[in-house]
Amino acid sequence: MAGSEATGAARAYVAQPLGGDGCLFGSLAQFLLAGHLFAWVLVGVDPEPRRWPPVMLLVILFGTISFHGFFGVTLTSGTTLLAPAFVSGLRLDVLPTLVLALLVTRAWVRSDTAESTRADRQADHDDDAELNGSGPA
Repeated sequence: MAGSEATGAARAYVAQPLGGDGCLFGSLAQFLLAGHLFAWVLVGVDPEPRRWPPVMLLVILFGTISFHGFFGVTLTSGTTLLAPAFVSGLRLDVLPTLVLALLVTRAWVRSDTAESTRADRQADHDDDAELNGSGPA
């Protein structure tokens, strides 16, 4: 798709999908849903079939932050605004990302503390069999 076609498509998307200003609401609802699902994967407390280790969650979070950073630099280095009607309704802030990073870090610390407590109890129960080499194979 040529650059002018992409810009035209973006303008049409911003101007019309839900009729007039409804597009702003539709786009914000879409981003809110995507952000909610992303945060649920990182810090959700609901049971999942396979819970990822906290270090992997931090890798995903920082990878996402890096991608958004480069994407943002690319967009801000341009000379035209892609969707002025959409951008005028947004207030960009880094606080949600900071809160998410802190929540993932807290989950990691709690997981590590629980694992350490479990290992200490096991060591007390079997008289440090794992250290003495007589533990389970």
